Amino acid sequence: MSDILKLADLFSEYKIYPKEKFSSGSPVIEFQKLYPKNYYSQDIDFLIERQDHSPIRRGADVPWWGQQIFQNTSDPKVMLIAQDSNALDAGSVVMYAHLFNEIPLTSETKYTEFINRLSSSDLFKCHNWKRAFQQLKDWQLKLAQLYFTDAKRFISHVKKDRKILFIMQNPLFFWKKK
Repeated sequence: MSDILKLADLFSEYKIYPKEKFSSGSPVIEFQKLYPKNYYSQDIDFLIERQDHSPIRRGADVPWWGQQIFQNTSDPKVMLIAQDSNALDAGSVVMYAHLFNEIPLTSETKYTEFINRLSSSDLFKCHNWKRAFQQLKDWQLKLAQLYFTDAKRFISHVKKDRKILFIMQNPLFFWKKK
């Protein structure tokens, strides 16, 4: 828990996740309504509550983390930084990553039900979500040890300020260069 609070405080410094953005119809809040017992539904509240600031500019999607990412285990941890697409229907894979543990890859119906609850249901079509989910499986990444972000602004800060790496206990890195 204390590591999540450290992460929340660190994000608060950069002011890219204002609490006001997390309202009914947003992916995180709708996920919490559908899956209240999911560890991420419970953990993310700690991050959101500490983002009590006005938005200074468009930020990034809130990160997603696997259940064991903040635990001190010998299993390797992976930080995956997704590059957002400029396609109109792309949305962000990170915004929908929390569904990986709850909706089977083969269940387009459950995915569509979730998307229909959102205030903006035209983003990130099911085929994009399935492709991203399949890629993680192909790479044989364990969801429990994965930290997933697309924070363009935040990642530039990570290069300067390594606090997040210590919170995550030195993860491995994968990302796609432009």
